[in-house]
Amino acid sequence: MFYGWWEYWELRHKVTFDGINKLILVNPGETSLDVQVDLYSDWKEWARTDNNLKYLSPWSIVGGEPTVAGQRLDVTYFLINGWKIKPYGGTYDLIIDGNIFDVDGGSIKIPADVNRFEPNNITINTNTSVIVRRIDADSASTGSGGLSDSESDALFNIEGKVISIFSGATPVSSSLVPSQASILEELQTKMNDIWRIHGLDSGSGLTVTQTERSVADITQTISTTGEGATQQTIITRNL
Repeated sequence: MFYGWWEYWELRHKVTFDGINKLILVNPGETSLDVQVDLYSDWKEWARTDNNLKYLSPWSIVGGEPTVAGQRLDVTYFLINGWKIKPYGGTYDLIIDGNIFDVDGGSIKIPADVNRFEPNNITINTNTSVIVRRIDADSASTGSGGLSDSESDALFNIEGKVISIFSGATPVSSSLVPSQASILEELQTKMNDIWRIHGLDSGSGLTVTQTERSVADITQTISTTGEGATQQTIITRNL
């Protein structure tokens, strides 16, 4: 694609974006892709080239929100609007680093083209990061990260204590005081909400449209502002 188009060659990307067919084509010889750098950031460069903003965006992005003290959700990228990753044919291992999923729960890729003289033998490994990441070692005692001072203090005081001990099927009483147990229960509820809104709960189906994400009693509004490099996707929970 884009033979004779010098402005595309100058981009020196590891992938080629096919806006018409909604494909992210892995360029021959490439065996590792960083989702944030090689896919998302390079798509933004490609979108600003020529008239490529006319094509539907491949991306919906979530993450960065504070969870418990001093931690945030890692950024997760969802392929939307029917976009897929297509590897080149051959025999090789392809490593994709980063959190990337299909918004409808399907595969993020389609098979490579088949060459009857050289069968494909492609192994694709995705290295996802942790769900939460610590960003401030001192925040557990300062009330940051979305928790109040009392919640942070209680979470800090829980460390090193026994929550529950089982003797056979019978639980022994908890060593937590009632106020600590109450806050721990509230934190568990928040983490359960995060688990469900990312579609990780097999018992609750996550429904995603271009304007809304919903699961069980959780509903989020999705809105997009700006264009090109200034485009932003804002996700707000409806209370």
